[in-house]
Amino acid sequence: MVLLHDMVLMFGYTTIKIFSLPQSLSTIAPCAPESPAPPTSEPLNDSTPQPTFTSLLPSAEYRWRWRIDTLSVAPVQHAHAAPNSRARKRPPVNIFVRFGSWYPWPINMLHHYVLVPSSDPTSNSYTLPPSLALYTYSTLELFAMSDTALGPYGTALWTDSHTSAAAQAEGKTGGQRIAGKVLSHRALVAPEAAQEYVPDMAEAMSDGTAGRYDRGHTMLFRTYERTEAYHLAMDEEAGRIAVASRDGSVTVWDYLPESI
Repeated sequence: MVLLHDMVLMFGYTTIKIFSLPQSLSTIAPCAPESPAPPTSEPLNDSTPQPTFTSLLPSAEYRWRWRIDTLSVAPVQHAHAAPNSRARKRPPVNIFVRFGSWYPWPINMLHHYVLVPSSDPTSNSYTLPPSLALYTYSTLELFAMSDTALGPYGTALWTDSHTSAAAQAEGKTGGQRIAGKVLSHRALVAPEAAQEYVPDMAEAMSDGTAGRYDRGHTMLFRTYERTEAYHLAMDEEAGRIAVASRDGSVTVWDYLPESI
């Protein structure tokens, strides 16, 4: 879920839903909490004031072609953007997914989508469907676990299957690796231009989308002889990664770019 000042973006395993908050909610200023009412033993009756709730229906919705196996989302942060700029009020949202399917290709690929703000001056929402920026291959063995993590500045982490050549020579399988990369921002453009460059996901499986295949460098953080890592998290600003293992332990790593 992404919570903005006047909008809520819900990212589920089958749909994306956009909820526009009523003006009365989006303009409420923070105030000091009220003192709790003294306890009373009197039963409630019809004259007792009841809290009121507002039910919202999505103003826009998109359904994925396949169900999602793992999903990470993060609004793109611009460190030098002005506080009231559109980049902060309507930031593009990176979406990093691994689809789940009985077909072999969706589960063995990672897709980077970008939900971009609408360029329509009369609209204050986002453009659906999200634009496919890049995809990369990430092999998973049958019934293997996988997880993804995404930072606000574009760093993506994931786990997938990896067996060393020495282990393969011994007939072993079930290895795992933790890998990552900095996602390309070339899709963070006006929706019209993005749609000219990025087709929908059905076309992304065709040979005509070779230009969207990510041949960039992949960072390798660690390999395991068997599946160990269960969940990933990161603090991108601090350069820190947390890895939760199946035995309940948590390992924290600090990392720096190679250029430093």
